[in-house]
Amino acid sequence: MSEELKDSGTVTALSVVGLVFGLIGMLGSFIPCIGSLAFYVGIPAAIISAIALGVAYSQKAKRTFAIVALTISLIGVVISGWQYFSIISAGEKARQELQQMGRPR
Repeated sequence: MSEELKDSGTVTALSVVGLVFGLIGMLGSFIPCIGSLAFYVGIPAAIISAIALGVAYSQKAKRTFAIVALTISLIGVVISGWQYFSIISAGEKARQELQQMGRPR
């Protein structure tokens, strides 16, 4: 006895917003160095997509589009987060090397 899932305009609208900003964040995250700033676009997109998924579950509506939007948003967040931490660790390594160069042997 499976229940038929219905269409929901709210879920579709939130999913479209989440998907568009998620795609912008994901595409922006591939830009070297600047891509770490895509984190700030991807997080709101993931939140909006998660809200769309929650609304879809509560209304017993189709959730495929919301799941796709959430996945794309999270991929962009992960890539931009990885870039951010790579930049931070490279800066820390450079600082350590500069300190070692300044020490007398």
